[in-house]
Amino acid sequence: MRITFGNISSAAMIVLAAVCLQAQQSAAAGLDTSQRDDAAWPAYPDMPFTIAIDPRQPPMTGRGGIIVHDLTGDGRMDYILSTRDNDFGPGRAAISAYDWGGHLLWIADDVDIQMNGNAERHGLPGWQGPGVAAGDIDGDGAADVLNLDTANRVVVRDGKTGDVKRTLGPFALPEGARQWSHLQIVDLRGAGDRDLILQADPYPFRWLKAIRADTGADLWAVDGYEGPKHGGFRAADIDGDGRDEVAGATIIDHDGRRMNTWDYDRPAAHFDALAVADVRPDDPGLEVVLLEEQTWEDDPSIFRERRRDDRTSLVSQRRIHWSAGYKGWEPQNAAVGKFEEGREGLQIWNRSRFNKNQQPWVLDQDGDVIARWSMADVAPEGWSERGIEMISSIDWFGGPTQHLAAKERHESGAIAVIDPMTGRFVAWWPEQADTVYVADVAGDGREEIIVVNGAAGEIRVYQNEAINPHPPKPSPWTQNAYRRQKQNYNYYSP
Repeated sequence: MRITFGNISSAAMIVLAAVCLQAQQSAAAGLDTSQRDDAAWPAYPDMPFTIAIDPRQPPMTGRGGIIVHDLTGDGRMDYILSTRDNDFGPGRAAISAYDWGGHLLWIADDVDIQMNGNAERHGLPGWQGPGVAAGDIDGDGAADVLNLDTANRVVVRDGKTGDVKRTLGPFALPEGARQWSHLQIVDLRGAGDRDLILQADPYPFRWLKAIRADTGADLWAVDGYEGPKHGGFRAADIDGDGRDEVAGATIIDHDGRRMNTWDYDRPAAHFDALAVADVRPDDPGLEVVLLEEQTWEDDPSIFRERRRDDRTSLVSQRRIHWSAGYKGWEPQNAAVGKFEEGREGLQIWNRSRFNKNQQPWVLDQDGDVIARWSMADVAPEGWSERGIEMISSIDWFGGPTQHLAAKERHESGAIAVIDPMTGRFVAWWPEQADTVYVADVAGDGREEIIVVNGAAGEIRVYQNEAINPHPPKPSPWTQNAYRRQKQNYNYYSP
């Protein structure tokens, strides 16, 4: 797909401005741009750009995922891939890292890494959860790559070489917990990304533990967190104080104290997914989107009463804004973004659980339905009747609105960019995508689709090849919530 312009010089000036702005924003986000070749940063030379996965890497079977981070210090995003054989239990695992240009930096083969596929049955981080994190946790100016092992320790590796620098722990488990199984790098003390939050199995994953990343010393612990039931907690700077909070039906402040002044009206609710975004500009800070499925496990009579009362809720630290159902359908997945220009706030796209012919709907910032469509009416010929999955909002064009990026559901399949308001497939490509990840890796402020194709043994980067005709805007990597989201996701909450 290409866009042509009558005035090439104007378009070139926009691209040049975008490159200059990107350099300033990368520095603001803590990325070293001193060694970067700016001429190579805005775009990859091929479409898709392919990275050969080291053959020692186990296949992507649902256990493991991919993240990006600047590991080499050149200001570009590099790739970290983690996989483990089988969906749960024993299995060979590996972590490999590749630089922006596709060269293998290192592979840690046959490593002990804690990760599971089906979170409800076997533990965190859940389907497609990467189980790794990256950041400069000790302030030495170099990136580290972290994972939990099955001995309840945090393993810290040199991001550039993969060598183990140290291990933290093992950490004692709270009563009732089975395994520390999920972690995220956070800033709890205002000192930068120098802290970690751990989460323990089993379901409903109510145990959290915050520690210093340099020493492993305890900061606080929580027993009673209510969050996603198909994956781990999410963290971001919700109140804008420069420190991170934990999002959910309970919101935990940076110091471990409960932050929300309200109680969710359904104790032990089953949340399929969670998102953090500034949905309502009229409410200071960020909001939390909760996708609720009614379950039978606590009280079958309640399930029978509410089984057609699945709903999407929007909450903040101060209030429950609303809960909105649509035909009683389960909103199993959601994407949050600016999907309609001129409408106040952000919009929430919801995907129905239907096994065939999905029926998505879109809510505005007030919980009102503003769009709906049927997959059978919009999918290209040959697209799976099971619909789409691994759905993320994506800034594909660089303009005022966002789209969806997704893959074919329940198979290693094709990928697409979709208009969330109408369902129109703006672009799609035949693929054998095992997983899909969206991030800005080409450096012009737009986002790319990153695919893991196990059959070909490749990571593939799909980018919009057209010159960006829009004025440059801030890189998403300057946003705290974006950086946190892109390292802490899974199938249900991309």
